[in-house]
Amino acid sequence: MPARTFLRIFLPLAASGLLAGWVLSFARGVGEFGATIMFAGNVQGVTQTLTLGIYEQLYGDFDLALAIGVLLVILSGTVLLSYKLISSWRS
Repeated sequence: MPARTFLRIFLPLAASGLLAGWVLSFARGVGEFGATIMFAGNVQGVTQTLTLGIYEQLYGDFDLALAIGVLLVILSGTVLLSYKLISSWRS
């Protein structure tokens, strides 16, 4: 009974807030640079994020850094557009 109440009442009421929180945390995670490079380090294949990949390739292979940057812009735009479409669809 509690699971049914959760799925039928609580989850639909909280869905827009949960989705907005996911979008905000995604945006924060994609843009994370300083804390990752300072505390986690930049170990390739272990702690390297896309923003650290751009930083590493900036002076080595600029075309690769540019491609990763474009990928991040497309990914972020897709997430934000999807959120906008889903939130307008639910209203």
